[in-house]
Amino acid sequence: AYYLRYMDPHNDAALVSEDADTYWRNVDLYIGGTEHATGHLIYSRFWNKFLFDLGFVCEDEPFKKLVNQGMIQGRSNFVYRIKDTNTFVSYNLKGQYETTPIHVDVNIVS
Repeated sequence: AYYLRYMDPHNDAALVSEDADTYWRNVDLYIGGTEHATGHLIYSRFWNKFLFDLGFVCEDEPFKKLVNQGMIQGRSNFVYRIKDTNTFVSYNLKGQYETTPIHVDVNIVS
């Protein structure tokens, strides 16, 4: 429950003080993909609910709203530039324009 430390970062006696927890409450908006939700979100919700059951936090549910932007399912590993412009399109749209492929040295991609 690392996000609780943002509420009270200088408190060396507790994870979060009751005053800070009551003031800040929970996270307003959580944005993450499906793979993120199945890992981090479940993990953080588990810890928050555990801490709530022990009386350390005031909210049972740590996030007010979840926005899940999904996963890219189309072919996205190639990018094309519309000829003589600085406009870029994906592989799936390249047939609609006169395009040139963008070549990137994989050694500079981290």
